[in-house]
Amino acid sequence: MNIDYLHLPWENRLLTDFYQSFDRSFVSTLFTYNPWREDSFRQRYQYLQKTRSESFPRRDLIKVFRAQYGRARIHPQIETNLKRLEDQRSCVVIGGQQAGLLTGPLYTLYKAITIIQLAQREEKRLGVPVIPVFWIAGEDHDFDEVNHIWIRDAHEQVKKQIYHLSSSRSFNRISVSHLTFDRSRMLEWLIQLSNQFPDTPYKDEWLRMSEAILSSVQTWGQFFFRMMQALFSKWGLLLIDSTNIDLRRLESKFFIRLIKENPQLRKIFLETNHNCQKNQYHTHVKILGNHSHLFIYIHGERYPLFHSQDRWITGEGFPDWSTEELLRMAEESPEMLSNNVLSRPLMQEYLFPTLAFVGGPSEIAYWSLLRRAFERMDLEMPIVYPRVQITLVDQTSSKRMRHFQFTWKDLFMHFEQKKREWLHEKVNLDIDQLFQKTSQEINQIHQSLIDQLEKHLPMHLGEIGEKNREKLNAQLRYLRNYVQRIVAEQYQTELRRMNEIVVRLFPLQRPQERVFNLIQFWNEHGLQWLDQLIQQPLLSRPNFHHLVHI
Repeated sequence: MNIDYLHLPWENRLLTDFYQSFDRSFVSTLFTYNPWREDSFRQRYQYLQKTRSESFPRRDLIKVFRAQYGRARIHPQIETNLKRLEDQRSCVVIGGQQAGLLTGPLYTLYKAITIIQLAQREEKRLGVPVIPVFWIAGEDHDFDEVNHIWIRDAHEQVKKQIYHLSSSRSFNRISVSHLTFDRSRMLEWLIQLSNQFPDTPYKDEWLRMSEAILSSVQTWGQFFFRMMQALFSKWGLLLIDSTNIDLRRLESKFFIRLIKENPQLRKIFLETNHNCQKNQYHTHVKILGNHSHLFIYIHGERYPLFHSQDRWITGEGFPDWSTEELLRMAEESPEMLSNNVLSRPLMQEYLFPTLAFVGGPSEIAYWSLLRRAFERMDLEMPIVYPRVQITLVDQTSSKRMRHFQFTWKDLFMHFEQKKREWLHEKVNLDIDQLFQKTSQEINQIHQSLIDQLEKHLPMHLGEIGEKNREKLNAQLRYLRNYVQRIVAEQYQTELRRMNEIVVRLFPLQRPQERVFNLIQFWNEHGLQWLDQLIQQPLLSRPNFHHLVHI
């Protein structure tokens, strides 16, 4: 497998400092450990062993894992890691994602790969069991974020494929893992999806596996769980769904602490976010002063909880609760409560002996708010490690890149400019420049005409003169567009092939990993590339985008 590395500028200053100048910038005050230093992992492991080795509910967690995997035979690698989790010396590398349709965008897989690779690397370095764990954020309730995939169809067009649960009601407050679907309708949707792909040796493979999984699941969360299980069990990746009721009961004591410490935690989040803003760091989180960073379930729907004095409210017209009532709920019915993006990391740290957390760019940004919150809860922020960022490059795209003599930076940063330069070279005329120069000359001549008329005749031509000038320019623009269209038609085949490179590698002007789904590449290339990626040395290199040729 051939991999090229490309440096792309980061979207914001926080990420730039995180990758390029961790110890020399404000970012070092926001995270406990520098992920680029090897000794950070040993120091973190020593903290886990000295301070918290006896405090993790290992055996109870194993029961939750086993219940989720069910009665079917568990893969030997999963069985091995469940047994190793009981070892007091063991720790985990953890990360997670929402339960996307057919595993969601490609970056979900890349996160799982990074978790596995980092766990393997640190197990060799530390000489102790390091177990990869994937946390399924099934309690999230925005169904519109997970109900679709994007594909590239036979005409090289990017198309959104949505699965609609029902047209008669809204599902946007129900945790996605709880949503049920009609198996026959989902199967019909999958068949319609397969019809949009060309026939290949791999089409039956992914379709039959999806059908087999569908026959054994009832909910959206189970479908995602079984898909990820099929892809990653042989690598020992443990999957856990945050909506599991037995897991929620393990969280009861920590929910109580989150409620008691809520005013202090909210203050910390607000102050840290303010300091980040002063340093021009964008954290990707909207912080409201009275948001408790907890959710509550009412009739199966999930609502944010707000805290004002001694009352906890949803703002939706439902009854409110006193602190005493909410504490009783956390103790007796913790399944009624749920975490948000800022309290979830604290809960994970309470449950798991976490060596490192693997996150994407947005997660790294909002984790920058959490260091003092961990400390307030008598915890320590684990190492925050970025997931690998990948663009899959097929042979067709590689050949066309060479044909047009594009560099990778040309593709991702200067494509339209390079396309114009290529076309200019072909026609030996810079059409835009020619028309721009002509427009300037016409405007100058027209203004001179207006000035002469107004100087020698008793009239003011301002408004009518401006309208006349605009008509002249409109006709010039019409001629320019016509000429450009004729030129484009002359080279339409080449331009279409050029545009197809972008459709494949930078669709919708967004990173490929944030748009396309696994099925696109499974249908074209099988799954060998996925296993080959995992077998590579740790892919996540500081500040580099990975171009993987498949």
